[in-house]
Amino acid sequence: MELKITRGKMPQAAIPILSEMPMETAKELYFGEACPDAIWLVAFEKEEPAGIALLLTEEGEDTGYLHLYIREKHRSKGIGSALASQMIQKARELGLFQILSDYCVDMGVREKAESFAFKFGFQGQFVSRYMVYKGGYLPEPALKFVPYREEYFDEMYRLISNAFYPMREANHLEPYRFTWGKTERREFAEHASDFFLLFENGEMIASGYASGGEIDQVAVREDCRGRGLGRAIVCHGVNQSLRKGFQQVSLYVLEWNRPAWSLYESLGFVTYSKRMFGKIDLSPSMLAGLCAKLTR
Repeated sequence: MELKITRGKMPQAAIPILSEMPMETAKELYFGEACPDAIWLVAFEKEEPAGIALLLTEEGEDTGYLHLYIREKHRSKGIGSALASQMIQKARELGLFQILSDYCVDMGVREKAESFAFKFGFQGQFVSRYMVYKGGYLPEPALKFVPYREEYFDEMYRLISNAFYPMREANHLEPYRFTWGKTERREFAEHASDFFLLFENGEMIASGYASGGEIDQVAVREDCRGRGLGRAIVCHGVNQSLRKGFQQVSLYVLEWNRPAWSLYESLGFVTYSKRMFGKIDLSPSMLAGLCAKLTR
C-alpha cells in the first residue's frame, strides 16, 4: 500500500473513489476542493486508488473535520486504519485539539463502523438521517412567502437560533445558539431568492431554504407551532426545487427530532442513510492513551 498526500485542491486520483460513493458523502467531500487548507491523503493498492481521507481545517481554529472512505473491494485490508492514523498524526502536527467526523450506522454496517471508530477514540454525539423525496409536486400552501432581504438578517438570525436551540443543547452542539456574522450576511444576500419567509402582523414567524435540490433552515417560531407551518415550508421548498428542474429533493434531520422526520415521512421523504456524528479528542492526556492503544 502507498499513501500520497496533497494540500488544497482535490487530487485527480480521488475522482474514481468519489464516483463510487453515496451521493451525500461525495457531495460533502467535493466541498473540500475549494478549501485552501484541506489536506488530502490518497491510498493506493497496486497503483489503483483504494481510499481517501480529507482533513478540513480553518486558520486559527483548533478543530478539524475528517472524512474517510475506502472503496468496497479494498476494505478489511488495513487501509482505513492507515489513513486514519496518518490524519490523526497530521492533526496533531497542526496543533488541533479535536477532530469532528461521522460514519454510517445503517443496518449491516453499524457494528463494524462503530468498532473502527471506537478504535480511534471516536465519541458519538448524535445520529442524522439523510432523507430523499422523489415524488411529484406537493399541495402548494395558500400562504404568502416573502423572499429574503438584507434588512431581515437580524430577525431571521433570532428566529432560526431560537428554533434550533433546544436541539443543539440536547445534543451538546456548541455553540447552542448560532454565531452569524459578516460572512453569513454576505452569503444570505447572494442566495436571497432561495430563502422563503413567512410574516404575521409584521413579524417573521417561519423560514425555509431550498437550493441545489436540498431543503434547509426550516424554522417556526415556538408560539406559532402546531399550525402546519413546518409542513407548508417543506411543501413549498419541494415544489420550488422541482420547478428548478431537480428530480429529487433531499434534507438532513437529527434522529432526536422525531416529530420532524415523521412529518417528512408523511410527505413522501424516505430515509436513505443514517450517520453518527461525533469527535476525537486530541488533548494531550487523551492523545497519549490513543497512541498507546494504536501501537499495541
